Amino acid sequence: MTGITRPLDRFPLVRTQNVEEMRAALARVYAKPTWRFEGRGDTADVTLNYCPLTHLGLGYTKYGMDMSGTYPESGVSLQTFPIRGRGEATIKGFASPLGVGRGLTVSAGRSFATNLDRD
Repeated sequence: MTGITRPLDRFPLVRTQNVEEMRAALARVYAKPTWRFEGRGDTADVTLNYCPLTHLGLGYTKYGMDMSGTYPESGVSLQTFPIRGRGEATIKGFASPLGVGRGLTVSAGRSFATNLDRD
C-alpha cells in the first residue's frame, strides 16, 4: 500500500495489474462484463473495493486505463457516483455522460454499456 486511502479501502476485492484477475473479480460481484481495453494490452492499474451489506453493496473502482464494456442483464440494480474521470453509459440505445455530478442508475434486468476514460 502506498499510504493513499481510497473509498472502502478496508474492503478490498482485488488489487491487480492483470486484466484477467480484474474480470474474475468483477464477475464475483456483478454480472459477467465483457471489456475492451484501449492501448494498454493486458496490463492495468486496478483497485476494486466492495463492502456487502444486508440488502445492498457499496463498491469503489479505479481502472487506470481507457476501457469500454458491456454488462448483461442481472438481478441487481446499480447506481454509480463518479468522483473523478469521465465517460459515457448507454442503456437501450440512449447515451448519457458520466463524470463528477453525472452518475448512472441501472434497474435490475437491464443491460448497459460504458466507455470510460483513464483519468
